[in-house]
Amino acid sequence: MRRPDQLRSRALLGALGAVALALGVAWLVHLALGRQGLLGFSVSNLAGLVEGSAFVVAFMVGLRAVRALLRLPSSTLLSFGAATPPAASSAARPVPSVDAGALVQTMADHRQVVVIEEGVPVGIAGIHPERLLGWDEVVKVDGRVALSELRPVLAREPLVVVLDGDQVAGIVTQDSYLAASWGRGA
Repeated sequence: MRRPDQLRSRALLGALGAVALALGVAWLVHLALGRQGLLGFSVSNLAGLVEGSAFVVAFMVGLRAVRALLRLPSSTLLSFGAATPPAASSAARPVPSVDAGALVQTMADHRQVVVIEEGVPVGIAGIHPERLLGWDEVVKVDGRVALSELRPVLAREPLVVVLDGDQVAGIVTQDSYLAASWGRGA
């Protein structure tokens, strides 16, 4: 999973590559039309309009190819990396960690709880009403991972545990992911 700074550099390189492709295609069209076009900056300059159209089409095709190849969020790619998704830790909402003996009392106040035995997490309660979700069944990510990287995981899992080193920083659910993606915080 990639961090926001990695997405930023890939988006910048990808968008610049799409611009280079579009300029190359426009230059080839310019040469094919006998060097007549001025990108439409002349009266009745049909060759220039064709060049400009070729540039726009090639740029769009290049952006689509880069987006699919590098799996980049559209906003990051279109901003040349200036607008990157936040880190997963920004969308993680705190979740209490309790010893197995205090689980029932804590579950009355919280929807999900990290269950600990002898200082080690063993699972999460509150996901399935009939059982404890085992710690090895839970998807865990580093808090520095880009939030957009969690989208495919949250499409098939109810939540993702965000870690800060070995400590649980919080959880990201589908609701908190959507809220943070739309800028409303966790």
